[in-house]
Amino acid sequence: MEIYVISAFLLSLFMCAIDALTVDFSNYKPKYTTHPLLYFNKRDIPDLIAKASTTHEHITKVIDEAVTILMGNPKRFLPPTDYAKFGGIWNEYYGNNLPPLALYTVLHPEDKKAKIFLLEYMDLMAGHPKWQVIAAATDEVPVAHSLTGFATAFDWIYNTLDSKRQKLYLQRIFNETKDFNRYIKIRSWGHFYLQNHVATNLLAFLHGALVVHAHLEEAKTWVETAVYKLEQNMKLFNHLIDGSSDEGVPYGSYTSRSMMQYIFLALRHFRIDHTKDIWVKEHYWFYYHTVKPQFQRTLSVADSNHNWFYGPESQAVFLDAYVMKNGWGNWLAREIRNARPDPLTDTEKLKSADSQRWCTIHTEYIWYDATIPAVPPPSSGKPTMHVFSDWGVVTYSSTDPRNPNDTFLSFKSGALMGAAMSDVVKRDMYKSWPMNGWNSFNPGHEHPDQNTFEFVPNGRLFVTDGLYSSKLSHYNNILSFAPSPTSHCQEPWEGQLGECAKWLDWKNPDLVEYRGDLISTATSNDFVFIAGEAAPAYNPSMKLESVYRSLTLLNPNLLLVFDHVEASESSPLTHLAAYFRNVQYSFELDKLSSLLQGASITMDGEKYSMYWISSDGRSTVAAVQEEKPSQYQARPTSFVNMTFKLSPRITRLAYILCGPSIKLKNLQFLESIEDGVTMFVGTSDEDYQVMVSTKHSDPVARLRYLKYPGHATVQRLSKPSEIVKFGVAQSFFTETPSQLDSSPVKWILFIAFILSALAFFWFGKKTRLRPRSRIHSIGIGLCFVWVIIWVSVINNCAIFGCDTDEELENSVRSSGHQAPLNTLNNKMLPSVVITSLPGSGAELISWLFHENPDFIYMVAPSIYARLPRGDGIEVNPITDACEWNDSESLHSVKLKQWVQDMRWSPELFVSSITDKNPQSDVHFTQEMIQAKKIGRRLLAVQEQPKIENKEFNDIIYKTFSPNSVRSHLEKYPNAQGVLFFKSGGWTLKLPWINSVLKNTLHAIHFVRDPRAFVANYLRKSEELYKAMDVKQSIKDLFDQSEKSCVDDNGQYAWEFEKLRAEYRANKNSALRLLASLWASHTGAILRKASDLPIGAFKLVKVEDLVMESEKTAEAIHRHIGIPLRPTTLQKLIQAAKSSVYKLPYELAYSERSIDLWRRELNTEQITEIEQICGPVMTQLGYVRETKSMPVNET
Repeated sequence: MEIYVISAFLLSLFMCAIDALTVDFSNYKPKYTTHPLLYFNKRDIPDLIAKASTTHEHITKVIDEAVTILMGNPKRFLPPTDYAKFGGIWNEYYGNNLPPLALYTVLHPEDKKAKIFLLEYMDLMAGHPKWQVIAAATDEVPVAHSLTGFATAFDWIYNTLDSKRQKLYLQRIFNETKDFNRYIKIRSWGHFYLQNHVATNLLAFLHGALVVHAHLEEAKTWVETAVYKLEQNMKLFNHLIDGSSDEGVPYGSYTSRSMMQYIFLALRHFRIDHTKDIWVKEHYWFYYHTVKPQFQRTLSVADSNHNWFYGPESQAVFLDAYVMKNGWGNWLAREIRNARPDPLTDTEKLKSADSQRWCTIHTEYIWYDATIPAVPPPSSGKPTMHVFSDWGVVTYSSTDPRNPNDTFLSFKSGALMGAAMSDVVKRDMYKSWPMNGWNSFNPGHEHPDQNTFEFVPNGRLFVTDGLYSSKLSHYNNILSFAPSPTSHCQEPWEGQLGECAKWLDWKNPDLVEYRGDLISTATSNDFVFIAGEAAPAYNPSMKLESVYRSLTLLNPNLLLVFDHVEASESSPLTHLAAYFRNVQYSFELDKLSSLLQGASITMDGEKYSMYWISSDGRSTVAAVQEEKPSQYQARPTSFVNMTFKLSPRITRLAYILCGPSIKLKNLQFLESIEDGVTMFVGTSDEDYQVMVSTKHSDPVARLRYLKYPGHATVQRLSKPSEIVKFGVAQSFFTETPSQLDSSPVKWILFIAFILSALAFFWFGKKTRLRPRSRIHSIGIGLCFVWVIIWVSVINNCAIFGCDTDEELENSVRSSGHQAPLNTLNNKMLPSVVITSLPGSGAELISWLFHENPDFIYMVAPSIYARLPRGDGIEVNPITDACEWNDSESLHSVKLKQWVQDMRWSPELFVSSITDKNPQSDVHFTQEMIQAKKIGRRLLAVQEQPKIENKEFNDIIYKTFSPNSVRSHLEKYPNAQGVLFFKSGGWTLKLPWINSVLKNTLHAIHFVRDPRAFVANYLRKSEELYKAMDVKQSIKDLFDQSEKSCVDDNGQYAWEFEKLRAEYRANKNSALRLLASLWASHTGAILRKASDLPIGAFKLVKVEDLVMESEKTAEAIHRHIGIPLRPTTLQKLIQAAKSSVYKLPYELAYSERSIDLWRRELNTEQITEIEQICGPVMTQLGYVRETKSMPVNET
């Protein structure tokens, strides 16, 4: 209670500071003052009635059916006259059933019996002294349902009520809303965020406040309070870049039912538009990618019914009408409704409860847009993997109502409340809010379920999750261990943190670091590979270093599950238990020959089997157990318990799950060494070899074991030459790239030699050279061609890596020990170098590499990676015009060593970081070149932004400090150095950098729309332009003459002559100088890129990184050759779209930032930029706003 009082005090303070968000109520007047007003006006009613028998007939049918059932059983559905009965049950359905009943009377005003029934219903509701449930007197949720339903019905039928009822009903709404205004200050839901109770209660508060405000001015403050709290929640929802809800799909539908209504009301009444918010835009997939075959069940993560609690037809049609407008939502709503079971014949308890069955039908009717034809998404009918990167959930299915026998696979490994909210709490992002860590959230409906999975082959529930039950690990298909010194409820066994009670114990201080991590999610050649790490989800007292699980779907009926458990030598654990569960059928023990123990289920007359084995050949007999846990509903559940004794330090288990079409012959480990395992799966149709690297956070170990830095390979033994490498282009890290004496290469070289000889002989004959001269020229020509061929072959070998010591590697494998780091040529791994013009927004890409175990992100120069002194080393902080060729010996030895050390020995730099170093973002504190005396001014701009928009004042932005770089490398010593060169001048030196990095370069150059680039420098009275001293930098650039560039073993980039001419003619025009700078620099880059080997350079538009983050990130990682991690993808998307990361020189970034230049530049300025940059813009695909005009060459 003490925390609630403190929160109430803070909330009361901030009710006076509404302008901290973007809503201003200082001059607020209600947009609508006569009833009906909430969802439609009086003039809209004829149109609503007309739709009932035409476009909305399919929804009208449901409404008519609901009213028939309600009126046909008044004893069951009418509120009782006795409050003891009314409050003696969870009574939300009384409020939930009012809106469809009221809407029916609007659509059918001629039905007097329905009107009488409705009035009796509302009279009974209004007559009760209170609406609370007696056994939960301090829980406002059932009251909220009553208030929302009662206020909605009152609004719609107000004009048909007599004055007595108008006053009676309004007084009741006033009283309940006034109570909510008081409760919001003292109840937990008043300081919680993103939870179903919060959304439900706030929506009810807003409904009551809007209705009362049409009659009483004093209700204005209630409207303010409700909107303020709902806006805070919307701001937090916008952190969730995948559209998910940590409470799972059923409870998520409960929350979204309220939030979709609020989004509609905010747009209608306050002109607050959330339809472009990323959570709203992505929320559709939360329903589409979680529906199981036959469209009657959903993903069962967290407390779940078999399917949705509220909707989701209403949410789907809303998203179609106001967000997507492409027909996908209407299609999903139609298919779900068509698949709803008949309540009279439903034997599997799939029908909705009476309290939820019709509670969203009224909003579905209002929001449905019949002008949008219902069409399925393009992925429907195609097996598709979808990653909810914030939630930590992966699903794989076809989402096709035409295929009831589809296969559905899911996996979960994520953070408490998802990555975004876990990060908000960890960083204390909103310091000015009444927010107190985890005390401001309530993830009680989550389960201890990191690394859980569900497998539904042929549309049949084979392995399912826990549904709504006590929070026990063995209900969730995960591992438990014994004996644990901290076991609480299953002694001596203990599963994951937070277990044992009715709700997840999220306030337990041990859960501070609780999480799972998605390691890999990939599909290739019809195979699926998913993996997660869950060690942080277990109590630290267990001393578990790794609890790694992978799923490999070999075909729709064949799933290989692999567990790797690594414990420290001092761990007290001696045993583990694995559990697989089914909530519909019972398991029976099974066996495959004398080697593999198993269990099976018979469904629809067909057998579904599973078998298991450890890496040392053990296959223990399982225990089949039956339980009937009861929380939401009492459901029988059956599960298989496989108990194994832990091996010293490392234990590995494999389980194979087979559908009826699979005849398993064998499952065994072929190899189990420090770096990974090789497993064999034999069936009557195909044999498979699966290799999994267990050092998932070490790219060097993965490369050493798999021959590429991914996480797994799969090989059909009927096609031994086809090895599937997940997450990279199959051309990367080929198995034998260095075997130049192989037959194909020999023949290519021989044919090339013969053809060259014939060509030169023909040329000599045609030119009538003398025989001796002819032979001489043929010899020279052949030598030239031979050199070109060999250079190209060797160059490709250098880029993709050549295994020149296979015998050594084989000996290392057979010994079972790791090779030293440099033994297996660490330099085969690609070298990532990032360049851009300053102010282009390339810093966004840092979130692909920061906290990524595969990489260490090195900003150059920075406080920990300073340019070497001496040898005349000087780089213009903006750009320069000097190109360097690909000879590493022609430039400073110190500079060469500096680049190589950052790439291959980053610890030499990072070790110098101390706790006294600044904690702000490395991009903000980087040291500019000392020859340019602008460091202090630039630093002032970066570290003390004078942001006038108060919307951004209350957030602690996401950053990563030098100290985090140091700790990251300490944790992941084999992380590969990624070099981010801040000056654009380095881009013209990439051929030299490639030679210095031994042809391992995979450069990424970021370019930004020139109009946005210029606007960024001109913003706030040219603040950045002046701080960076751009004009002086351009002057210095040309003081460095063409001759001095050549003297420095470089070549002058001729594109910069246009910038020189512009500087001479218009040196005082910041706009023209910046536009010319962009055009000259970018034009030179596009030409210079051709000097690099194929595959060594990739140009990325910042706009693509923001608007198509996932697609662009995947393309970048394909270019790099190292698989993309879902956790880092989540960080990138959040930084690009959620306004939680503030770029240096700019405000917090989101999709809206992309077109900011359109509001900051006038037409003349845009035209001028396009005149100067037009040709290069066209090359890059940027569309001009103005008509094409000649470029000013003067």
